[in-house]
Amino acid sequence: MSAVAPEYSTGEVLLGSAYRKFLLQLRDSEVDLELVASLPTQVPHNFGGVELWRELIFSRGGIESPLRGGQYGSALSRQLMPIVPTVARVACVLGKKPRSRWYPANLLLEVIGAGDGETNGSNLIVSLGKALEVDDTDDLFARFVDRALAAITPAPAVAPYHSIALTDGELHAYRGRTVTTGQFSPAERFCLDLPTILGLKAQLTRRQWTVLVEALFRLGLGMHTLWVCQLNVLMWDKICLCALGSKPAAMPTRRSGCRLGWECTHRLLKTVGKSCRSLRTDILTTPVGQQERDRSRSARLVAKAMH
Repeated sequence: MSAVAPEYSTGEVLLGSAYRKFLLQLRDSEVDLELVASLPTQVPHNFGGVELWRELIFSRGGIESPLRGGQYGSALSRQLMPIVPTVARVACVLGKKPRSRWYPANLLLEVIGAGDGETNGSNLIVSLGKALEVDDTDDLFARFVDRALAAITPAPAVAPYHSIALTDGELHAYRGRTVTTGQFSPAERFCLDLPTILGLKAQLTRRQWTVLVEALFRLGLGMHTLWVCQLNVLMWDKICLCALGSKPAAMPTRRSGCRLGWECTHRLLKTVGKSCRSLRTDILTTPVGQQERDRSRSARLVAKAMH
């Protein structure tokens, strides 16, 4: 399994990707981890000099990320904690080779679209973008680090989150209305929890607050991914039944929190059952399809014998 697969993502990687998408207009594939080692020499001297920044970044208690289990060796690339957005220009990514990196911020937008819809989701994007910025409510150390690193490469004059619009693909799993009570999908739960975490920013240090954001991102995005996997399993079972001539059954809705928009999926299942012969043939040759076909044949034989 590749060490840059999504399931290896840490909260630092997810938050760093959000910084790049919402504030820096930078893709994960553009980050060069090799620049971390030389970062102290790039900070302008009026921010304390090289020795100070070596201490701030690499000494015990600095902003360098602790090594995770199995991450030992001289060839290991250094990582930094995403304490401020400017750190994400040189760190908070997976893998040394840029081409093998995915873009977690796109998954974040998909979760927001699935949980809050277009209007509320757009408002949540703006709220998140504003909270991710370093402002006067942040502690002195965070403001100092952000200004020093921003002096190397300034951020865009207008933060990108102001122009982020949710696409049809990111809104596909939205159930059509905002849910405030009852059973929630992981995306809906994430969108309910996120404003609470954002509201804690002024009461905590920047590092304390980013730890909470990282935890919510890791849990919310991970559970949404598992939820989508569950939907794929449910849909595949229904498609197999339709291909075998069975009547499409109702999909689970509120109780399981697995709802996509039944009008669309119902039409898909009816189409597969009626006219997609090539797909039907492919399904029948799979182990699941063969099992269902044998089960249908046995049921017909039993019914015939009873008559």
